[in-house]
Amino acid sequence: MNIEYESRKVIQWITECLPQDQATRVRLRNLKHIAQREVWECEIALDGKSQPVILTIFKQGPTDNVITSQPSEDTARKCALAQQELSRLGIPTPKVLGLAIQEETAAILTERIEQAEWRSQMRVKVARLLARLHSLNLDRL
Repeated sequence: MNIEYESRKVIQWITECLPQDQATRVRLRNLKHIAQREVWECEIALDGKSQPVILTIFKQGPTDNVITSQPSEDTARKCALAQQELSRLGIPTPKVLGLAIQEETAAILTERIEQAEWRSQMRVKVARLLARLHSLNLDRL
């Protein structure tokens, strides 16, 4: 992995996700790097304040290798929609800061939150809500 290239790519995606804001990278760490998905933990400076964020890049590829059977841009939109919906329903999820699409690749930028303790009741609630979200028609997005 070419660190300089990856760093430029991550900054470019962050800029695409936040077109109205000027963000500068403070640090970044790769959490996941597979053929169709990259996840980066970043610390960016927005308006002079340091903010931890997560950048997820969805890349095109065979849909049989991933959880979804949708193209990368639809997967990114669905993830962003699910996070927003779960948050509105009272389930702690990261706030979506931005979404960007370039050709067959897409990215979501979210705030970074600390992992919450999972209780059995919350797992059942989340499973029901996710089942409902997964059955949404693409025309509704």
